[in-house]
Amino acid sequence: MSRFDQFLALPVTDAAESIESYVDRLAAANRLSLNAVAERLQLLRRQRFPAYWGLLLDTGAVEALAAHLQVDPRPMTLERYDGRVLDLRGLDHEHAGSLRAVTRRNWMFAAGSRFCPHCLAESAAWPVAWKLPWSFVCVRHDCFLIDTCPTCRLRPRSHRAKGTTQPVFASHVPLLRCCNNQPPSIGRNGRASRPCGHPFSRVSADDAGPETLRLQRRLNEWMEAS
Repeated sequence: MSRFDQFLALPVTDAAESIESYVDRLAAANRLSLNAVAERLQLLRRQRFPAYWGLLLDTGAVEALAAHLQVDPRPMTLERYDGRVLDLRGLDHEHAGSLRAVTRRNWMFAAGSRFCPHCLAESAAWPVAWKLPWSFVCVRHDCFLIDTCPTCRLRPRSHRAKGTTQPVFASHVPLLRCCNNQPPSIGRNGRASRPCGHPFSRVSADDAGPETLRLQRRLNEWMEAS
């Protein structure tokens, strides 16, 4: 039996989607916590998400996810841009401290992402390209991407366990299209803490001009060049 046979609902994958986004949607569709989904997929390492979840996948995670996706899931992580836009050499799943050295020589959002509110109004899928600072305009909706939650003032999807990219609220069912950061001023920790919850699809985005759109299209071609 496939590990994905354990789920009642299976969202359709998006070729440009990040693996974090897909697992969030899988969890929400089945009303399961992220930890419950990761356990069923045998993604957990020492009862936790891999230290660099979303940046790259270890061999076991690649095999588990490929069984359902029927494609190599590594392009759904920042490994998609390794050797072209990024240099992820030295990033080691077994050594949490290796992330610091990698982020020093790369321009990327190790944790967190920009977003287009119009895209999220249409779909709950977050493209992996939004995790790159090179992506600052949505060419589909001719608008600038948003890089801060209006409520918690943090980068969306950025609140992760210290020194890793593990989700803080892994014991919760993800809030799709909403902010899952831990608000810094809420004053509640542990089991009492709750995600920010700001609805991203209702955020206003500024229009981008023709020159900016042309620049973003050229950057997109460069980032996705094989």
